[in-house]
Amino acid sequence: MDKISFAFDSAWLLPAIAGLIIYLILAVLLYRKTNPPFSKKVRIPLGIIRYAALFFVVFCLAEPVLSVDVKKEDEPVVVFLADNSTSIKTVENFEQKREFLEDFVSGDFTSLLPPESNADFYLFSDTLHAAGNLDFEGRQTSLGNVINSIRENYKDKNLAGIIVASDGLSNFGSDPIAASRQAGGPIYAVDLGPQRISKDIRIVDINHEPVAYADKPFELNIELEGRGFEKLSLPVTVSSEGRDLAHKNLEILGQGERQRFKVEVTPTEPGVKNFNIKLPVQPDEELTDNNSRNLSIKVLKSKKRALLAGNKLNWEITFLNRVISSSPDFVVDLAINAAQSRLPDKVFPANQDSLNQYDIIILVNCESQFISSNLNALNAYVTDNGGSLWFILGEKTRGRYPNQASQSVLPFNPRFEDRYYNDFAFHLQLTEEGKIHPVTRLVEDSRENTLLWQSLPPMEEHLVLTQIKPNAQILAVHPEREYADRSVPLIFNHKFGRGKVLTFAAGPIWKIGFLNAGYGEDDFAYRQIITNSVNWLTTEEDIERIRLASDQSIYKSGERVGLSATVLDENYSPLENSIVNVVVKPVGREDSLIVSMVQESPGRFSADLGLLPSGDYILDGRVVWEDKVLKQVSGKFKVEGFSLEEETLFLPPDMMQKISQAAGGKRYTIADFENISEDLSTIPRFRTESYETRIAGNIWVLIIILALLSIEWMVRKRLQLL
Repeated sequence: MDKISFAFDSAWLLPAIAGLIIYLILAVLLYRKTNPPFSKKVRIPLGIIRYAALFFVVFCLAEPVLSVDVKKEDEPVVVFLADNSTSIKTVENFEQKREFLEDFVSGDFTSLLPPESNADFYLFSDTLHAAGNLDFEGRQTSLGNVINSIRENYKDKNLAGIIVASDGLSNFGSDPIAASRQAGGPIYAVDLGPQRISKDIRIVDINHEPVAYADKPFELNIELEGRGFEKLSLPVTVSSEGRDLAHKNLEILGQGERQRFKVEVTPTEPGVKNFNIKLPVQPDEELTDNNSRNLSIKVLKSKKRALLAGNKLNWEITFLNRVISSSPDFVVDLAINAAQSRLPDKVFPANQDSLNQYDIIILVNCESQFISSNLNALNAYVTDNGGSLWFILGEKTRGRYPNQASQSVLPFNPRFEDRYYNDFAFHLQLTEEGKIHPVTRLVEDSRENTLLWQSLPPMEEHLVLTQIKPNAQILAVHPEREYADRSVPLIFNHKFGRGKVLTFAAGPIWKIGFLNAGYGEDDFAYRQIITNSVNWLTTEEDIERIRLASDQSIYKSGERVGLSATVLDENYSPLENSIVNVVVKPVGREDSLIVSMVQESPGRFSADLGLLPSGDYILDGRVVWEDKVLKQVSGKFKVEGFSLEEETLFLPPDMMQKISQAAGGKRYTIADFENISEDLSTIPRFRTESYETRIAGNIWVLIIILALLSIEWMVRKRLQLL
């Protein structure tokens, strides 16, 4: 043992000392006079025994910690780390440095170490590997993660130093400087930089709006960088699905200057589209993957058309029109059916073709006679055309309908028992599906969403529909009123043919926006309800109970590919004990990857596919529950050739200096590396192991306390002391 130390780990130390002093005084007073009286030879030992017992009790309360440092002889280990990433191929004098690295990992430099020292050799890029052949194919570099791995692997060994040969480019994982401060030993950095000015034209970055519109130009802001060239005129081409969409000549200055260019692209079809932006490869250009970039953009229809129909102009139509018309994605037409309407040109379309031009039709408290007369056209609009209907029901909706209404797009089967009520105000109550459905999810957090709905101005009227479509998905119900032992549904939707139908059977909705604004609040909630409803109805995407997707649609080479999956039951609750297996198939290759996804929480799964070669990939997943295949799910993603290594070639040159300083080491170049023997000459052959023991929990301390108290009690009893 080389060092023994004693410390207290409790805030009770000072109070404990004060208590001992006070008790010492009390013990003296207690045994100063006894009844019956005894000599000092009896009183003093009894006082000492009592005081000692209390001393050990207070001693334990102060939580004493005994620390012992033991110095052990242990052969020192020096770790050699060689950078095997792509960026090494672009350093100055690459061939010379490649030869140095080959000698470095083959053990030729172990002669520089002190005698009886051990050496371990590794290659690294994004992770740590045992030394082997250098191929410089690592698509990203994580110096910080690698240093952390060495610290963890050698925490129980005499780590005398880490010798890392790298260009200092770190583009992934932990901060290398922060990791170096806790490396567990000095770091001796061999700087293989700088990057040479090779001939290269690269696309640095592309900025764009998150969505575009079909047949409408949108801008790509392209940042380019040229090195080793002077004033080139190059064409940039933007293509999608094999078709060129834009072509523009760019004047590139070269010499490392970054320039920004705007290129207009006009997509022709809606959907999620992948675009390729490409520059031609130049003679003698070493890095060619960075001449091309890919991006994914959601393309929407240029302008969606909405038709607002009602018996007359009212506040509901006015507020709806204001919100929907404020969106740049919509054009709104009105159709007012009352004969006394002052908008005679705003009539409901008279033929099917005119009706089919609309993406969404909103029927606001329309009379049953009007709905009946247009029922066949509405059926065809939804079933055949894939249109969307939004029924906002009211008192006028009740009435006579044709016999075939039960088989139509109408969201309810008309019955005599249907009733209209405006007897008291109430707040809508969301169902479990409604808490997460895009229509009724006003904020992301489910609990906050429920509280927000409860804080809105109340509904004042509603319809009790005794028979809605059997496939309806109920999102909100009446908080109290029931029919046939079930809560009355007030917001629900159903699929009909190719289209969707949404129904609100409570109102007035417009007062949510009006009253909030009247109380000095904004009309966020009202706008969100309308926007959510319109967007959900007019998009082909829907909430899926079982989903599988990659974290991104396009990855750079060297980025880790992640998958996520959600499995919900018919009530949109997480489905426990389900299993998700995925086959990852590279297009054009036979080598598939089979992955069992990890359940992070009930119904939530993830998988890390690591680094994948560039190319297109297809996901083929199976969701199994209780030995039953619930669903086959699919997806796709792309890994482009452009890598993180190429994106970060020209970082500040002093990284290796900072790493060595942070770890108490030194920076070298390959020219002066042999001088490292002087710095390693004093490698310690001993390491210290520390042990801590908390005395308060020791059984022997408890035995001593009990023994002292027992002895005092026995003596006092024998002497008949009170």
